Amino acid sequence: MVDRPGLCLASTSWPAYDFVAQWGRPEPWRALSVWQRRRLLCLAASSAHAASLDAALAHCGVVATDDVLLAAAAGGNVEIVERLFSEGCSWSEVVTIAAAALGHLPVLKLLRQRGMLGLARTVPVSLRKVVMQAACRGGQLQVASWLEDELGWLELGDEGSAADAAEGGHVGLLKKLVARLPDRALRCRLFSHVACGCSLAVSQWFYRNCIGSAAATHMDVVLKVQAMASALGSRTSCWRSKIDWMLQSLWGPEPWRALERSATHDLWALASKQPDYLARLQHLAACGLAPQPNIPCPAVNAAQERHADALAWLIDSCHVEAGEDVVDAAAVGGCVGVLGVLRARGTAFKARHVAAAAGSINRLDAVRWLAEAAEGGTTSEWSETFRNVAVFGADQATLCYLHEQRGAAVDLKAVIVGGSEEAVEWAVRHYQQKRSGGIPAFSAEQFWGLGAACGNIAGVESLLRLGGLQLPLTPPHVRLTPHEMYDALMQPAILELWADDNVSCFGILRWWLQRLPAGKELTAAMWARVIDLARMAEHFPPHQMAWFKQRHLEAALAQLIKAERALPAPSKPSGHAGGSSGRDGGSAAAVVAVPMGLTAQQWNCLVPSPRLTPSEAAVVAARADVRSAEEALQCWDKWSYCGWNMVEEDQEESDEE
Repeated sequence: MVDRPGLCLASTSWPAYDFVAQWGRPEPWRALSVWQRRRLLCLAASSAHAASLDAALAHCGVVATDDVLLAAAAGGNVEIVERLFSEGCSWSEVVTIAAAALGHLPVLKLLRQRGMLGLARTVPVSLRKVVMQAACRGGQLQVASWLEDELGWLELGDEGSAADAAEGGHVGLLKKLVARLPDRALRCRLFSHVACGCSLAVSQWFYRNCIGSAAATHMDVVLKVQAMASALGSRTSCWRSKIDWMLQSLWGPEPWRALERSATHDLWALASKQPDYLARLQHLAACGLAPQPNIPCPAVNAAQERHADALAWLIDSCHVEAGEDVVDAAAVGGCVGVLGVLRARGTAFKARHVAAAAGSINRLDAVRWLAEAAEGGTTSEWSETFRNVAVFGADQATLCYLHEQRGAAVDLKAVIVGGSEEAVEWAVRHYQQKRSGGIPAFSAEQFWGLGAACGNIAGVESLLRLGGLQLPLTPPHVRLTPHEMYDALMQPAILELWADDNVSCFGILRWWLQRLPAGKELTAAMWARVIDLARMAEHFPPHQMAWFKQRHLEAALAQLIKAERALPAPSKPSGHAGGSSGRDGGSAAAVVAVPMGLTAQQWNCLVPSPRLTPSEAAVVAARADVRSAEEALQCWDKWSYCGWNMVEEDQEESDEE
């Protein structure tokens, strides 16, 4: 399995059989936090293996956020992306960016078909630039050309696209784009990007042919140092040669020394992102540019980026002081090895350092280490730490330690946001055993927001099951009329959640709607109100609106079939419309008891009446074997009214008889 920054992708050798065998059942998921479950879902989405995705969707117990669709788009499998669209998976623009960066043109074409990608006039300039730059950074010339030729995106010729092509090391694309940038000042600014992503030979070519020695000599000192820092942090194997060339043949060490003490320039930041940060620092030292003892930036970078060896060398060999800024960076970085380097050199940790480490999903091992090493701390500080680590999915053992050994208060809501089923069950039992009032009360808004905040469906289910709570706590209430549903969902606090990009509102709404007990399913009229609210929120993308409409269609069709079965069968088949618009029971039966195979034209001849509503037209389409519900909705005014009211009145008359 391969992790990329901000992205979880499956390896090409995906263990399909083993994944389904392990994760195709509920038990293994119970110990996993929200973030761990969602990570597995992302891996399955990017695997291009439908059975793995089915297993993950069935048992993960989390809302499918845009991370999942992002992973599927990055995996490049159109069928998987289409499947997630049909599930109403959350969407954001990063899905387009990932598909462009990795060259998945079929996925981009699907996004265009789905209305997520359009012509230049329909897409903000900022998004067009980001997507085009992603394609250039990935060296995806075919994608960039398609965006330009098919959609009219003209951002391929801007400075940002050239910079991303350079950083990605795509020389052919870089040369094509540089030809569109005749301004020498722009090319000077590009030099640092070339030094970062391209080889020494390409950097020298760019220097000679695109800038010119005279212009390069008079470059601003900031641009010179940016180029040197980029060479130091380059991912290419020739980074040493590039540094030596710049120091010995171009500008010497003066520009570096001039900005070394400047608080506005972190010269070591890019180098600290590389795994051999220590080797790069030592090479600088061999060139006479060893970090100064009174400049903490290299050590701060080492601490935050988890380089224990580099931090030890800076402290021991360069005599850099491990001050509070270094200690704070180590806490945020959350590397136990780095923390051990500082502790071995006399650093004392406090509760605030535990809280700093608690603010990240990937640092929970450091939280436990710091919790045991920290000195002092008030109950309030440890309770804040508990809240932070619970939100980020700390395991039950860590939560128990903070509560039992450090006196932290158990925060049930925080555990529900990020915790595993096991952790939620532990927190609920704590409230039931230690507090006479049982678990805390939840208002409708709080319960709704709690579920939507992170989409921890399994956690909310555990709360309902173990806490003795009933679903009427959630809006809308189980005892629904259309009017009650509309009023419940129109509460201001809930409508704010509907419009918030940072919550999983669709996923939690879908969970609630699908969890209604038998006999409480929403009617077609209720689904119509849900659709009205979704339109008012102006937040749900087209594929989620399509999910609502599909449920609306299914509910309407179910009502039609139920009404048909409730009526007596007609005494004889009815072949045509002639005078059958009366409201006697036989006429009503003739209306609803038509064969499933009738065409739309036959239905139209059978029931000449006022026009259909859009939802009723969709039902007609389903009954008449019209494949596309969207087609039915578009031409609903061509068809006739099938008479819900008529059916209901005839049924009442039949009951009275």
